[in-house]
Order: sequence, then C-alpha cells, then structure tokens
Amino acid sequence: MPTPRPRSTPRWDEAAHTPGLYDTTRRADYGKRFLYTVIRLSLAAFAGLCVYASYEPNGLWLAAPLGIALLIIALQPWGDKSPAPGAWLGALIAFTQGLITYLFYLPWIGEYVGSLPWIALSIVEALYSLAFGAGTVFLLRAGRAARKREPRVSSARPQKGSSKAAREGSTSKKGSSSEDRLSGRGRVRVHRSITANEFLFTVIGIPTWYLAVEYARSHWPFGGFAWTRLAWGQVSGPLLSLARIGGPALITVATVTMGVGIAIIFRRIWIPGLVITLVIPIVAGLAWSQVDAGPNPSTERIDSFAKSNDVAGSDNGTENGAEAHESGTQAQSIQMVSKESGITYYRASDSSSPENLVTVAVVQGNVPRLGLDFNDQQRAVLANHRDATLALARRIENHKSPKPDFVVWPENSSDVDPFIDPLARDEIQQAAEAVGVPILVGTLTHPGDQERNTVVVWDPETGPGERHDKVYLQPFGEYMPWRDFFRHFSSYVDMAGNFSPGDDNGVVHVRSGKTNALIPVGVGTCYEVAFDGAFQHAVEGGAQIFTVPTNNATFGFTDMSYQQLAMSRLRSVEYDRATVVAATSGVSAIIRPDGRVSERTQIFTEGILHAQLPLRSTRTIASYSATIIEWTLCGLGVVVALGAAISQRKPQRVKSK
Repeated sequence: MPTPRPRSTPRWDEAAHTPGLYDTTRRADYGKRFLYTVIRLSLAAFAGLCVYASYEPNGLWLAAPLGIALLIIALQPWGDKSPAPGAWLGALIAFTQGLITYLFYLPWIGEYVGSLPWIALSIVEALYSLAFGAGTVFLLRAGRAARKREPRVSSARPQKGSSKAAREGSTSKKGSSSEDRLSGRGRVRVHRSITANEFLFTVIGIPTWYLAVEYARSHWPFGGFAWTRLAWGQVSGPLLSLARIGGPALITVATVTMGVGIAIIFRRIWIPGLVITLVIPIVAGLAWSQVDAGPNPSTERIDSFAKSNDVAGSDNGTENGAEAHESGTQAQSIQMVSKESGITYYRASDSSSPENLVTVAVVQGNVPRLGLDFNDQQRAVLANHRDATLALARRIENHKSPKPDFVVWPENSSDVDPFIDPLARDEIQQAAEAVGVPILVGTLTHPGDQERNTVVVWDPETGPGERHDKVYLQPFGEYMPWRDFFRHFSSYVDMAGNFSPGDDNGVVHVRSGKTNALIPVGVGTCYEVAFDGAFQHAVEGGAQIFTVPTNNATFGFTDMSYQQLAMSRLRSVEYDRATVVAATSGVSAIIRPDGRVSERTQIFTEGILHAQLPLRSTRTIASYSATIIEWTLCGLGVVVALGAAISQRKPQRVKSK
C-alpha cells in the first residue's frame, strides 16, 4: 500500500473543527498575497524607471523593451505561489509603471509653476495605463486558456544513474508541464512552440492594445498629450528607421513586441518566439535604414571663427552694441556651437545636384533672464536676435561666411506684434536688410479679437509675407481650458495664454536670398512637433524642408529641450526631410534626413548655426499610410482585447425548476 503524501495545508474539515487553525491559515494566505502584490508593484515601478531611461537625454533605447517585459512579467502568473493577478490588480500594476515613468519624464512641467501641475499631469497620464493593465491581464489569461486544455508533457530530465521507475514516474507527475518553472536538480527548460491563441493574444494582442491606449492618451482630452509616446525613446536605436513605414505608431508596436519577446524568454526559451519578437524588429529597422531614400549629406567644417567677442563688439559692431545697451540689454557674446570657443560654421557636402541644396542659418539669440518673467523683457529678446543677425551679416559682408538662402528665428523671438508696433517692425526690418535674405520670425499676432502664435516670412524687400499660425496649441499653457474650475487649485492658471488655433497646412514659401526661387518650408512650432498631423499636412502641401521654431526658456535646464529634439529627429526620418530647430535659449539643432544631428547649441547661450541642407520632394511610405497603419493596429488591439475579455466571462448558472 503506497505511503500517503504529507499535506502542506490542512483540509477544510480539519481547519473547521480545529480551534484557531482556519484563521491562522487564512492570515497566512493573506500575508503571502500581500507580499507578492508588493513584489509585483515594485517590479512595475522598476519597469517605469526602465521606460524613462529610454527617453532623451538618457537615450538608452533598449531600456524601453526591457521595461515593457518587466511589466508583462509582473502581470503574469508566478506558478502556484502567486497565481495570475485579477483585472483590478493588473490595472494597479500598470498604473504604477506609468506613474513612475511620467513622474521622472515630466518634471519640467513644474519647473516654474510648482509641483502640483507636474504631479497632476503625471497621474492623469498614468490613468490610461489602468486600461492597458486590465486588458493585458485578459490577454495573458486568454493566451493560456488553450494551453490548459492540452495534455501536460513533462519537461523533467532525470539525473544520470537514476532508476527506470523514477524516470517513468517523472513523466506522469501531475503539474509538470513544459510551461512550469523547473527548480529541481536535473530539471531544465526545453524548447516549446506556442499555440495560435497565445500568438494572437500575446504577441499580437499586447503590442496593439498598448498602441490603442497610447492613441487615446495622445488625442484626448483637450487634443491629447502626445509627448509621452513610447516611440520618442527609440531615436538612438535601430527601430528608428521603421518611422519611414508607419511613423511613431509602428515604432511603438515594435518596441512593445520586443518587450513581449523578452518576457517569453524569461518564462521559457522558445526560439521561434525569440526570432519573431526580438530579431525581426531589429533586423527590419536596420535593413530599412539602408534603403536609399535619398543622399545622406556628410558634414565638414569649413572654418572656425575667432572669439565671439570679436563678432559682437569689434570693428563695425560697436555701434550695434551701443544700441543694445540703449534698449536695456547687455551685449552678449555669441557662444560656440562646437567644443571650441567662437562660432563654428559648417557646410554640408551632398551628392545631389546643387539646385537641390539650400543654405540655412539659425539664430539663437538667448533670453536675458530665466523663468516666466522673461516675457516682461520682450524687447530685450527681440534685440538679442536682431544683434546676433547683424553679427552674422557682418561675417557675410566680410566673406567669412557663405550667404544663406534664408534665416530662421525661434518661436517668440519677437513677443511684440510687429504688425501693430512700429519699433518692433523696424528692428526686424533692420535685421532682414542687413543679412539680405528673408527671415522666418516667430512672433505674436492679433487678427481681430484673437491672439495667434505666428511664424511669418519677413522679406528684406517686401516686408512680412506668408505666415503659419500655430494649429496645435498647448493646453494649460497657450490656452486654459476650464479656467474658472482650475483656478481653485492654482493661481498660475491666470498666467496661461488665450491663444486661438490657426487652420493652415503649415507650409510657407520663402524666397531664396541667392536664387530668388521659392522654397516651400514646413513649419511645426514647438509643441506641434509631437503631433502627426503637423508635418503630415506640410508634406502634403509640398514642404521640402522642415523647421521647428521653439521657445523653451520657461523650462530652464530641464530635459524638455532634449525630449523635443528627439521628436524632431524622428519626424526627419519619418518624412525624409532635413529639419532646422531654432530655439530662443536652446537647444537649436541641424538635423539631417536620416535623423542625425550634425550640430547643435547649448542651453542658455547665444549662438548661430549655419548648414547646407538638401531639399526633398519625394515622399516616404509613412507620408501616405502612417495614419491608416495606426488606425488598423489600434482597431486590431481593441478587437483582440475585447475578445479576450469576453472569453473570460463566466457562464451564468441556470437554476433548475
């Protein structure tokens, strides 16, 4: 007669008739559940840190799929010790991951307005993760459903020298499947394929469901907050080239798919899954980066100028320096844009024909003081950009710098409306006439009773011309939704603007200062670079080069400028266009069509960038189909997640009469 196996836990009848035993067992179970819940939440918090590490200026692109993998592992069952979490716990786990990510990613929100807006926005963004966590629990559960119905096959490997009976007994031991973790000696994991259910709900369902949640976060409410998209953290990795096919949405799906692959490897080694979820996205990104979408210009230094003091204050610059002092500002030396002192100018060599090249100069005039109150010195900011442009004009006149086709000033470089203020108009006109080419000026305009954030083409001969009014406005900054309601929580709501959105396609035509040819320039002002529609409409309107005028002075020395630069890099790759970033206080940059940054300025310095860039009229696959691809993937994610949730519904019991 076989010896009965000892029971680790008492039976229900023993617990019921033994005083205190039932309560002790129940408390032990609750303690174990609580412990594993804390472990899962801690793992989710670390996953949030990993995702944050992928964003610029950290740039650890591989940390994002690792963070997603840790989140999925936290949502999986951990054997008999800790079964799969329910939907509510799964939602809490994902919320924890999202909250940690956004708390570390968005502190610049509260740089000068306090921590309340920063924490509030982080919580609101993390609320969307509740849906992802609950949905992923259903997806993982649905993926395991078919596996549970299959006969269990042992993955045990007896030790050498073990008896035949022991080997035979190991094959029939209950609960020993190839999916289970094997911890005994001689027991190893084995290769095993997955079912169609697991592939559908896990490999396809989780990445597309993540994208669907991200889409909702990026579009609602108040136009959404697309700043937190997962794709922005992949600009330094091999997945960046996928933007030419499906934009940021495809990069997000590829990143989450890699995370799923890492989670699968952790649970069990499955070679086909490794290839599908890890190798294919990386290989596809690397392969597509080699597709000839146009010539890649190389950058070479042509001259390094003398000390910036010579640029701003010597010889014929004395008079202009005096004017700067009269306007209430101090003459600031133009800082270098390379690691050497002085201004370093660059010229790009390109294999395309000369008529397809354009020379662009970027002026970063800097602001006289940090913080929100810099707008109180509006004329000083304008004077800074005027003086820097006059310094550039002297270099051109002395044949020390090639003449550009046009010059780009940042957003808010003239916070005084030049259409109603004659002094501001004269200063801009003076700079345009001195340099002899059109200037894209970021300013404020007041058509009728509205206020617009405008970039206007200022021609040295004809004055103001075509303009782009910012379409995608920043809520709680450029306008204040529900102002009366939010005033109860912070007095800073009255500092928010009252801007009205424009309705143009973002394209302005700039007359070349060298050839008189009209150059179609796509403008995405600051916050607009995060939204797909900004440059999509510009490309459809014929834009051959992009510019991103921006004003980041309010956010100090935080990561905000570098995060925005990453978005501009992705847009360059997505549409195969060179991008010129002009910032009042940095970071200004020159971005090639392949996403490389050839040069950039430092934060809160005065500097000039000078580059020769290609004009492109060809269109990428993403410019035609990125929106369709995103909608299709989002729809697939919603359908699969709903199917998983419905399949988990318990059938109702029918009472017999």
